Amino acid sequence: SSPMSVVVVLSSLLLLVIFFSGACAEEKQGEPDPLLMKHVSVERGTHIMSLKCGDKTNQGRILSCGHDAIGKSKVEGWAKAASPTRALDYHNHHFNSDRWDLLNLSGSDIVVSAISKSGTTPAPQWTQAIVSTLLLITGNWPPLDGEAALDRAQWVDLRMMPPFVLAEQMKGQERFARRVLKTHLPLDGLRFDPNVKYINVVRDPRDVAWSLYNHYKVVTPAWYGAVNSDPLVGPPVPQFDGKVNSEKQIFNDWILNDNFWAWNFWHHAHTWWSYRHLPNVLHVHFANLKKDTKGEVKRIAGFLGIEVTDDQLEHVLAKTTIESMRVDKLMFSNMADVMFEGGRESFFYKGTNTRWKDVLTQADNDALEKKAKEKVPADLWEFLKTGNYPPTGSKAEL
Repeated sequence: SSPMSVVVVLSSLLLLVIFFSGACAEEKQGEPDPLLMKHVSVERGTHIMSLKCGDKTNQGRILSCGHDAIGKSKVEGWAKAASPTRALDYHNHHFNSDRWDLLNLSGSDIVVSAISKSGTTPAPQWTQAIVSTLLLITGNWPPLDGEAALDRAQWVDLRMMPPFVLAEQMKGQERFARRVLKTHLPLDGLRFDPNVKYINVVRDPRDVAWSLYNHYKVVTPAWYGAVNSDPLVGPPVPQFDGKVNSEKQIFNDWILNDNFWAWNFWHHAHTWWSYRHLPNVLHVHFANLKKDTKGEVKRIAGFLGIEVTDDQLEHVLAKTTIESMRVDKLMFSNMADVMFEGGRESFFYKGTNTRWKDVLTQADNDALEKKAKEKVPADLWEFLKTGNYPPTGSKAEL
């Protein structure tokens, strides 16, 4: 079948789910109000759509469109609280942070966080795949029944799926001993629960920029249609332009100048790093996952309180290689075949680091060092660059 026929079929299936799920109590003549396709209620949607980015919402928080360049001192002030608080409401082409309010969080829940292209999506959704396989192999999840493992791990704040459909899916996951939830939100926009386990994945910003380029250049019209669909808060994601967009251009605009459609790299990293000392927050570096996968998987399992035998550990390692996940349809759904040209092959790409070394000059790297000093603490910058844990903290504290 043609790519277009696949898009049509999947679009039709999504519409069937939306219109016949019976999940929406606020239907009008059999169809939900358009605001309910993207917001948790008509009232909340009407309110958010009436604001501009930077306005205060009726929750007393600031409406953020995600790419805002928030200063280091503001994060430091926010981080003085003993526990993370929600200071911003994030709404844009990808985000709706209100969706977390639809969930009844449990102490058995696991939240996997990352800035875009840091290790939840590339290779693909590597950290989630590790966690999901750990849950499957140890009986915390029932065996897969036709669905893909990573489809059990919901990206809660992604605005594409109507919130009332998300709520129904979450009810369906109550049969799991443990749920895996995904977020790309900075910590100042997330509903934080001290009993939930949080894993935050980070990566060198240069690798992040290179990875985003490879993601951006292969998205399909179906992807643009989904992320830019109305009602939209803030500007849309612009069409990829090979004459303008390049790895270095994205690095310059996003990482050096805070002027890109993706959410702000530095702010995301700083908010999570500020609470690395909490016992329910674990930091994982993508480079360490590549370099010592076995050690990091054991570390993640230990943090989650999951005991694994040597045989189970080897099974997890075998199931979560890039090569394995490219062909294992029970690991990752076929949606990549609709959203990305080349499907899984392009979505997974290489999962490699330091592809920027032959492109960035010494002046570029000097500019990055200067930017990092302006935006984040020195120990965080050292961790982002190297994956080396600060001498004042142990691995367990990260």
